[in-house]
Amino acid sequence: MNAVDTNILVYAHRTEMNFHSDCLDFLQAELQIKKLAVPYHCLVEFVGICTHPKIFKTPTPMEICRMQIEMLQKAGILILFEQSNSIERLLSLALEARVAGSMIHDARIASTCIENGISVLYSLDRDFSRFPDLKVENPLISK
Repeated sequence: MNAVDTNILVYAHRTEMNFHSDCLDFLQAELQIKKLAVPYHCLVEFVGICTHPKIFKTPTPMEICRMQIEMLQKAGILILFEQSNSIERLLSLALEARVAGSMIHDARIASTCIENGISVLYSLDRDFSRFPDLKVENPLISK
């Protein structure tokens, strides 16, 4: 199973974003072809970014974010959760990749994907290349 990163969700949702149409088309096509997953932390980031008044002049209302996540779930997206020993895996991954500061969020997403057996994480973010145990593809250039 493959998973999607926060940035694809944000671009697919926010019409003013440069990659909106491409990310929306990709997400819709992938959900029709196969089952996709999303780490829980990516959904938290999605809500935090889309509702942030310093990021968007007109932030997305919380209720719209909620409806967007419900639509993804109805379309068959699987939410990936951390497990009871996730902190050990996260810290090991962070040490191996020499992660610090806000990069810990990417390490958390990578750790969740790895422990849930994700084959590929689709992302527009190159920072995930720090984690060799996780295959990452940019769907806008991979296809």
